This record gives sequence, C-alpha cells and structure tokens, in this order.
Amino acid sequence: MLTPHGRLLLEAVVVCVLTLLFDLSAVASIGSVVALIIFMMECIAHLKLIAETGANRLLVYLSIITCAITLAAFCIDTLPDEPGTAVALVVFLALAVVVDRYWRRVPYLRDDALAVAPRATNS
Repeated sequence: MLTPHGRLLLEAVVVCVLTLLFDLSAVASIGSVVALIIFMMECIAHLKLIAETGANRLLVYLSIITCAITLAAFCIDTLPDEPGTAVALVVFLALAVVVDRYWRRVPYLRDDALAVAPRATNS
C-alpha cells in the first residue's frame, strides 16, 4: 500500500506525464469538464439529502440544469474543434470506470482499514 508521500509522488508523475503528452489547453478543457461533471453529480446527490439539509429544491434543480447546459455548450463549441480533447475525455472517463471497479474490489486500496468504528452508546 502506498504511503501518503508515495501517493503524492505518483500523482505528481501522472500530472507531469499528462502535461507532456497533451496540449495544456486540452488539459484545461478536460479539467473544466471534469469540474462541471463533479458539481452536477454533487447536486444530483444533494437531491437525496434535501430534506436533511433544508436546501431550496428549485435552486438545486437550477444548478443541475445550468451544469447540463454548460456541458452541452462545451461539447458543441469545443469538441468539434479539438478532437484530441474529445478522445482524451473519453479515455479518461473509461479509465475512471475501470479504476473504480478495481478499487472497490481490492480492500487494501480503500481507506476502510483506517476508518474508525462508531462508539457504542450506553442506553
């Protein structure tokens, strides 16, 4: 299992390789898309917790719609002009799915071992 320093070193190597392999504008475009997707997934997940958080349901739906429109505009505007960005985005999404599937099956890769069990309450 990698130590925190080993993980940081691995991440730095991956970042360096990506910046050498891809144009930085493509990396920035991919970063923007990934940030939008993450924010949209957080908003969708928030819908399940809306009763607990007391958030305004309309604002959460507006956030999801805004992210979807922005993603669509990005796909229409940027991807036809930069096919390398489109290919990289598809490759990274596929790799993310594969890594996630592997990550869930190997217990020592997860931080479950570091999780602290909840304290027992005396009733």
